[in-house]
Amino acid sequence: MRYLTLANQITILRIMLIPAFVLLTVYGYLGWALVVFLLAGATDAIDGLIARLTSHPTSFGAWLDPMADKLLLVTTFIVLTVPQIDLTNHVPLWLTILVISRDIVIVGVVAIVNLAVGPRTFTPSLLGKLATGTFILANIVIMYFNWRMEKSPLDPGWCKSELGRCDSDPSRCNPGIRLVHEESRCQSRCTCSNSMGQVWA
Repeated sequence: MRYLTLANQITILRIMLIPAFVLLTVYGYLGWALVVFLLAGATDAIDGLIARLTSHPTSFGAWLDPMADKLLLVTTFIVLTVPQIDLTNHVPLWLTILVISRDIVIVGVVAIVNLAVGPRTFTPSLLGKLATGTFILANIVIMYFNWRMEKSPLDPGWCKSELGRCDSDPSRCNPGIRLVHEESRCQSRCTCSNSMGQVWA
C-alpha cells in the first residue's frame, strides 16, 4: 500500500476522468466535458504539490504522473480531431499526429534507456513543460468555443470570417466608426425633432 499515497491516488483519479471526458464530448455535453477536463488538469497540479509537501514521492508516482498527463493530452487531441463528432471546432489532423508522434518518441527513448542501463527517472524539461502547457491551453480554448457553438480564434477560417464581417460592416471592428455612426444618427433624430417642432409651432 506504500505505492498508493494520496498524490498517487489523485493521479489515478485523473486517469479515471479521461473516459468521462470522452463520453461527455461524444454525447454532446460539451460544458460538462470542459469542466471534467479542467478538473483533470487541476489534479495534475494538486498531486505534485501534495507529493512535495508530504515528502513522499515514489518511483511509481514518478512514472504514473507523466503517463497520466500524456494519456489525457493524447486522448483529448484524438477526440477533438475525429470529424464524426459533431463539434464546431476540430483540431487539425496534422497537429494530432505531431503530438502523438512526439509522445511515442519520448516513451520509446525512455524505454530503451531503461532497458539498456537500468531504471532511470527523467525530469521534464522546461521546453517540454511549455509545449504541454501550450497544447492544454489550446484545447481549453477550442472546447470553450465548442461549448458556445462559436468559431474559435485558433481556427484558420476565423480570421477570414472576421475580415469578411469587417468589410461588410466596418463599424463592427472599428469603435471610432461606430461612434461616428451613432452621432450622425443622433443628429438626424434631433434635426427631425426640431423640424417637427417648427411645423407644430
